Amino acid sequence: MTPGGRAEGWLESVLDGSKGLRMACSHHLTAVRTRFSLMLLALEVLACSVTCLSGQVVVSGTVTARNETPVPGVRVDLVSRDVPGPGAATVSNDGGTFRLELDRGGTYLLDASRDGFFPIEGRPVELVRGVNVVNIELLPSRSFETTVDVFADGQLDSQDVAMAQRLEEAEIDTIPATRSSKQRIQGVAAMLPGVLRDSKGDLHFQGGSAEETNWTLDGFDLSDPATGRLEMALGVESVESLDLLSGRYSATLGKGTGGAMVLSSRTGEEEFKQRFTNFVPGIDYARGLRIRDWRPRHNLSGPVLKNRIWFFNSLDLLYEENFIPELPSGQDRNASWSINNSLRLRAKLTPRQTLSSGFVVDFLNAPRSGLSPLDPIETTLDRRGRRTFFNIKEQIALSAGSVLDFGYADYRSSYRGMPQGTAPYRITSFGRKGNYPFATSHATGRNQLKANLFLPLGDGPGDHQLRAGAALSHSRYHQDVRRSPIHYIRTDGTRSSELSFAGSGDLSESNLEASAYLQDRWAIRPRLVAQLGLRWDRDKIVSGAAVTPRFSLALVPPGLKGARLSLGLGRIPAATFLRAFTRHRDQRPAFTRFATDGETPLGPSEVRFFELDASLLTIPSTLNLSASWHQRLPGETDLSVNLLRKRMRNGYAQLRVSDEVLQDGLRSAASHVFRYQLRNSKRDAYDSVELTLSKPLSRSHRWFVSYTHSRAWSNAALEVDTDDSIRFAKTGGRLPWDVPHRLVSWATIPVGKKTSVAVFAEWRDGFPFSVHDGNGKLVNEINSWRLPRQFNLNVHVQRTLTFLGHRWSLRPGVDNVTNRPNYSFVNNNIASPRFLDLFGRSPRKLVVRVRWLGKAGN
Repeated sequence: MTPGGRAEGWLESVLDGSKGLRMACSHHLTAVRTRFSLMLLALEVLACSVTCLSGQVVVSGTVTARNETPVPGVRVDLVSRDVPGPGAATVSNDGGTFRLELDRGGTYLLDASRDGFFPIEGRPVELVRGVNVVNIELLPSRSFETTVDVFADGQLDSQDVAMAQRLEEAEIDTIPATRSSKQRIQGVAAMLPGVLRDSKGDLHFQGGSAEETNWTLDGFDLSDPATGRLEMALGVESVESLDLLSGRYSATLGKGTGGAMVLSSRTGEEEFKQRFTNFVPGIDYARGLRIRDWRPRHNLSGPVLKNRIWFFNSLDLLYEENFIPELPSGQDRNASWSINNSLRLRAKLTPRQTLSSGFVVDFLNAPRSGLSPLDPIETTLDRRGRRTFFNIKEQIALSAGSVLDFGYADYRSSYRGMPQGTAPYRITSFGRKGNYPFATSHATGRNQLKANLFLPLGDGPGDHQLRAGAALSHSRYHQDVRRSPIHYIRTDGTRSSELSFAGSGDLSESNLEASAYLQDRWAIRPRLVAQLGLRWDRDKIVSGAAVTPRFSLALVPPGLKGARLSLGLGRIPAATFLRAFTRHRDQRPAFTRFATDGETPLGPSEVRFFELDASLLTIPSTLNLSASWHQRLPGETDLSVNLLRKRMRNGYAQLRVSDEVLQDGLRSAASHVFRYQLRNSKRDAYDSVELTLSKPLSRSHRWFVSYTHSRAWSNAALEVDTDDSIRFAKTGGRLPWDVPHRLVSWATIPVGKKTSVAVFAEWRDGFPFSVHDGNGKLVNEINSWRLPRQFNLNVHVQRTLTFLGHRWSLRPGVDNVTNRPNYSFVNNNIASPRFLDLFGRSPRKLVVRVRWLGKAGN
């Protein structure tokens, strides 16, 4: 092609073996497909025509990683091969885009480099007059393991406008988190500052409830539409990055006042790779030799069609036995197993067009679930679950820096919980007896359509990076719950009260949600960046739409070397999970008190009725005010101070609207009826101060410590629900996950070339809890008691070695080195002789991880 010829064709994809480079170059926009709007086509053609007539050579493009993530900070150099001269150079911006202008066409040599990626050196590129689009794809210099990034917008770099923390890939692999908490991706998230995992395994981000975290995988919603929680247990090694966004973040992210957790799947590379981990089960001796847990994992990745299609598959199996030393022999343990498999495909259809797809399946079989020192086998539940998630997305580069992506996702979940029988469930002074009172069957699903457009305007101070998008989601929920009576038993063995249920627990509900957003990142000055966003959300259940603005600002103060200040103010809408909007169609509970004989009722039964009038509801939101100061200290030590203030004034809560005495036809007696209605009456408050120190060590190791002081309060700290076994009148108080003081720290210290010592420590206040009497009535204030403080110290030694012609990674270690009890259960029945006895001790454990890394020399 001559310099004056028409720009038609693309530079052949270039692949550099170990460096894994893929680069595509075009001279200007070819015909845009009919799916794009005529207006976009006209603008592109006009821009190209004007540039061609001027005789100028313009080079623009985007630098991305293998997972299509834009890479900022890449230095791009072009030097003429035929004419001596200095050439031209630039650095890719936060969107990964770059632009260069040259005086003449011809053959140029292209270099592209950035720390952490294989460089491009001396690649020939033919350039002509007009617009030349060069798309560069870089491969990291280290093979992907698992990365956890905690920041507000994946495209922002050093002038990030949000609280930012990052765990590098090697750290996630070496941080010795407690084995029981690192079985799935939820365990990895629990290591982060601002994230708490309660005794039930639910995660709470920045003071929010588990239902208010917006989980997404590859850009699609992953939270269960009925519960609002992450029910799918993703394998850690199937995830390439994990981003926690809280406090302040862009309008691109949807509902979820607790924050957003953005997960990205790993993708395949040009080389076939596989890895086995933990193929040796963990052995323990407790009342006999037993397999404590076994979590074999296998990863396989590589090309399906070289330079075109890649795959990555991660299989994660888990067998775990739970041992309760407080229970008698033969009834002191239960076992569960689960399977999680994640398959990811990515195809380069054209140099401008990429198609990606993923399919995740998750199976759970947990018989006798819920076994504890206070809950013997007869009270346990047999749980079975199956969940699938499929998504497909197409990404198209409209021009240099302008990207359109759109896709579809399907989420389905089924769950069954079956008790050991139908005997009445008895709450005694010494624990629970009888059979679990709820037999449950749930089925949920969601279909999603999403589209996003990234459009940078300019490339310098004062320029804008625009994002716009829309989404449509249809979710559905079906339940069949059958509840049996709950008896409260006095110390003498007589029945003091009973909670029974009437009506049908078989119901279905659906919802249609729509949303749209507009986000602008404005580079006002080189040291000043603003982010402005506006989001619109509407659904079928709640009348009225929610419009939530967001604003944040990042400033590099003049004269203060290594300092950065960022501020944010915005509203975040709450999630609409279907379980909260079906209580009025579920069974109704009735509470009856009995005389000392355990048979004679004392007065009429107390019956709860739930009502719903959607016309009275609006979508709740929190007002978030946040500020951060980042300072680089001597010795490459980073200090961060983060302040966060969250307030909700219109959250969903069941408000008692009336009470009356009615004739109950089912009981042939009068009943005292309490009517509750779902209203925007909930008020939440969360405040936190977070101090973080981080220092890099040799060979990519790092030392990290973070202390958080926080307060989480609500006027509805306990939710009025159908299944409540504890009766309470006042609902205000500390939230069950309120932890005022928490410190987390980890470090990986190299000892020689092949050995390192890894340390993880966590110190925090215990979770609060409430106390009830023998009749199941709340005593004192909600959550006015607290478990003892917890401290956990894990120390592991990791060494790589060669054995029998293969490379291995061996990591023995000790969890809970100090043998701190770290109790997780308490007898909270004030009528019990064992009131405030603690259970659920976490003993010291010896753990060993063996990983096969491949044949030696590969």
